[in-house]
Amino acid sequence: MIHLNALKLITRDGVVALPPLNADSRKVACLGAAGLVCRALVQPQIIESGSLDLEIDSSAEALRSGKIGYAPARLPLPSNQGVGDALRSLHAQAGGRKKEVDNIFEEQRLHGLLRKKPTKLTALEHRMAAWTFALISKPALFVFEDPFEELSTQAAQQFYKFTLPILEKNAWLGALSGSGIYSRAVVRQADTVLELPSGSPARVISAENWQAGLYWLVLKKGEELEQNPPNYELPVVPGPDAGRYLFRKSDLSAIIRFCNARQIPIQSYFPADESAQNMLGHERVTR
Repeated sequence: MIHLNALKLITRDGVVALPPLNADSRKVACLGAAGLVCRALVQPQIIESGSLDLEIDSSAEALRSGKIGYAPARLPLPSNQGVGDALRSLHAQAGGRKKEVDNIFEEQRLHGLLRKKPTKLTALEHRMAAWTFALISKPALFVFEDPFEELSTQAAQQFYKFTLPILEKNAWLGALSGSGIYSRAVVRQADTVLELPSGSPARVISAENWQAGLYWLVLKKGEELEQNPPNYELPVVPGPDAGRYLFRKSDLSAIIRFCNARQIPIQSYFPADESAQNMLGHERVTR
């Protein structure tokens, strides 16, 4: 479905290199800065080198033909038109029939949004309108940016319920934070997770392993936890590199409290890949 080959993307903080990815998965979650992959599909100018290939077509052609349906956080609608008129014009410019806009919004039971002005839409309604419009061409790949950003808890819950049948039926590539309850719930529906945690190299892991909750803890350079199994306090296992430890996600709060109480600076923590599955035994370390 999606192939990344030596892909380097330009960001405000410099160039980001992503690991090779040959995912036949129908559902791919891109966490953190890895969400730039979704942006690169619609803004290829951020690609410095390498390639981002789709089996369905080149990304530009797939967008033009409707084989990719892209849902931004907010649709770029002119404020002097109603939502319906603006979307009908956009769809007609792409070669579609204006009636198709009404049909897809009726299908999602959101026809009332078409009568509103863009300035009157709530953040939740903007998300719903963007996702609905992206589905108008019945795309082979549905691409979206983190839909829960800036939503209240109640609105995020509403939107999550709205997304469930869409995510179940469609192949998708989504940019997600993975930090909120509903963002994590969407990640759990993925087949493959592409992650780029702060301060660490990018990695591709299975969604199963991401859900299993095995994480790496990386301390600031020069910091280590003293091993002392007889009096262990912290459920972690030393990793292959100094200052790196394996732990279960369920122990994250305890680990943060432990490190903060002892002024041990944490650089990052992130899901482990499948090679770490057999490492977590009964060893413990303390300091």
